[in-house]
Amino acid sequence: MIANYLITALRSFTQQKQHFILNVVGLSVGLAAAILVASFARNELSYDSQQPDAEQIYRIGQDYTKLGLAVVPISNFARAKEMEQYSQIESVFALTKVDWTNQAETDVQHNGQGYKLTEVLGATPNIQDFINIDTLTGDLNNALSVPNGIALNESEALRIFGTINIEGETLDFKGGQYTVKAVFKDLPENTHFSFKSLVYVEHDLSNLDINSNYVYLKLAENTDVAALEQIFTDKYFDDR
Repeated sequence: MIANYLITALRSFTQQKQHFILNVVGLSVGLAAAILVASFARNELSYDSQQPDAEQIYRIGQDYTKLGLAVVPISNFARAKEMEQYSQIESVFALTKVDWTNQAETDVQHNGQGYKLTEVLGATPNIQDFINIDTLTGDLNNALSVPNGIALNESEALRIFGTINIEGETLDFKGGQYTVKAVFKDLPENTHFSFKSLVYVEHDLSNLDINSNYVYLKLAENTDVAALEQIFTDKYFDDR
């Protein structure tokens, strides 16, 4: 049976070469396009699926569409901490845009050589409850718990020090000094998180006006997210 199919195909090829080649090329292009689309979709769907309890993590946004703007992903950490009074919220995590708060310096020196730190964010110490970070050396929690503590990703550590074994090394900046407490593996491409250095920041929980944080909530299982969202909107949104 298979031999007959092969003979028929060869006859078709010899009699209608152009038509045969066109069909083969068309099929090949179609299959290649389908594989590319499937690979792209798989990669998109994999974003942040590696994070701890990913299905329970939500980021707070502020809706300014009535002002002709958009929904922005930054918010106030102090207000988010107030939300912990609700039983549906298990924990709160924040990444801080330190360039907005002047709580970090990015121009540093090591052994007299100047460097510019890039993609620097402040982070609360519970970061590993929200982001899957592979700590290569040191203690990441400790780095984010003490003033002037800093953690570098592997690429930054190698760029500045030439090695990842740098726990206790220092980076000088105008008026102070960072102490390296940890080195972590570079983040994968399939995550929306983007930082190369993490530093300690101090949060003033009495200040309800500074919107410089990416705030994440870990919700209890089976939480009615829409209902919780409405509660927070009613409580904190000033519709003026």
